[in-house]
Amino acid sequence: MFKEGIKYRKCDNGDFIKLHEINQERFINKTSLTTFKVGERLHRNTIFLAEDNNNAVGYVFGMGSQDNPEEGWIRQIAVLKKYEGRGIAKTLQKLCIEAFKSMRGVRYVGLSVEPGNKPALCLYKSLGFKIVEPEQVYETIAVNGKLAIKDYYGPGEHRFIMKKEL
Repeated sequence: MFKEGIKYRKCDNGDFIKLHEINQERFINKTSLTTFKVGERLHRNTIFLAEDNNNAVGYVFGMGSQDNPEEGWIRQIAVLKKYEGRGIAKTLQKLCIEAFKSMRGVRYVGLSVEPGNKPALCLYKSLGFKIVEPEQVYETIAVNGKLAIKDYYGPGEHRFIMKKEL
């Protein structure tokens, strides 16, 4: 499961800065430093880092649902551009899924994904995630023949919801 040279570990004190730095490079809609700090404190068992020579090159940010104890949620995953294609994202996802499996009562893991992000869709499907219909409280829009949540992250930022049974 581990690629040579890349080491994987759970989030630790002070790692929120590393998560934030990767996030700043990879995403247009940035996650705040405060969000990562709170995550480090409350969700460290489901946040994992990938490192190359002690330099953070990727992370997965998982969290348990406060509304539904049966649901784990993968909030975000990111790998530095120059490290893409090495299986790092897949390994990080597997670690997070295994962490959720070990939690009492968690029966499935969910995530959201941009409908046009074909590499992410392929990755998630290879791990057993399936696109599901969003809860009825959300306004939906058809994208590629599937229902997505309309404007999930703002105007035009539609997302599929995917889930994996544990």
